[in-house]
Amino acid sequence: MALSQAEKQRRYRERQLGYHPGKYGLECRKKRIQCLVTFTTWCKLGRLAYYHGCSMTRIIEDLVANAEATVIGQIPGSDVHAYLGAKLQRNQINSRSLRLVDRKLTTA
Repeated sequence: MALSQAEKQRRYRERQLGYHPGKYGLECRKKRIQCLVTFTTWCKLGRLAYYHGCSMTRIIEDLVANAEATVIGQIPGSDVHAYLGAKLQRNQINSRSLRLVDRKLTTA
């Protein structure tokens, strides 16, 4: 019996996600995200992908990797662990830095 279109799509997505046994049970090497962007953003993304000779997915992955590298380079070393654990927000860095400066000024 032939597969339905929905079954073909389900199998395709499973192959793309690359499920495998991992440290925390069944893991996948990719995660699916879905978002809506403006038409102009979609056009810009397409142009960037064409210019660089890669997929839109690759452009997004590169942009996110570069943005994170920039953030990690800007935050104090003591806060990197908190950032990587998703426990640090941008507004917390400034208030922590100010508290450290205040402490240094009051102890001096």
